[in-house]
Amino acid sequence: MAEVYPHPKMNFPKWVENFWYHYRWQFLFALAVVAFIAIAAVQSFIQKKIDASILYVGPVAVSDQTCHDIVASAEEKFTRDYDGSGRKSADIRTIHLSTELDGLSPKKRAEADKRFTQYVDEILSGEDCFLLVSPSFYEDLDQKGVLMSVYEIFGAWRGDEAILCGIPLNTIPLGASPGFRDLPPDTVLCLRYAGGVGTKLSENEIEEKNLLNAAIFRDLCS
Repeated sequence: MAEVYPHPKMNFPKWVENFWYHYRWQFLFALAVVAFIAIAAVQSFIQKKIDASILYVGPVAVSDQTCHDIVASAEEKFTRDYDGSGRKSADIRTIHLSTELDGLSPKKRAEADKRFTQYVDEILSGEDCFLLVSPSFYEDLDQKGVLMSVYEIFGAWRGDEAILCGIPLNTIPLGASPGFRDLPPDTVLCLRYAGGVGTKLSENEIEEKNLLNAAIFRDLCS
């Protein structure tokens, strides 16, 4: 497309009229493309804002239907749109992993080692703060010091159903809801501190995120 320059004797309104006459369709097409990209970018940003990102780690291979039900049950527990994105939202990812590795074939052992590496990476630097883990992995996380204590979350110790840094699913109503009831009953719901290795969050942002996650956790346990 040839460039259009104002004629020396053509004033600006006349130049605009001339430009519109020759290039209005090209201009409208370019404007539509820019608008489409902008809308897609905004929608993508909104979709990435999740109130609660859940990670399951344990010996059960969780089905897609169970994942869907867990997300729906969690969202029903939410009392508000916590992050201001305009909707209550949760998502879930799973790592099928067991601490029982004896008797595995070399191939199965290699797969388990790969999943264990993924688990460690997620705990140290992942975005998932709401964890559903088997008792053995709860003990590992507790020893690593990455979990928020029940006292920090609730401001007081709960009854006998709580352990130091988690709530077993079989002790709260959430454990009987669709999706969650398909997990082993001794699965522990716990909360990982926000941030981690390589985080881009400031200290204030981490503190705000921890406070927000604690509020969501309390609603899940209600």
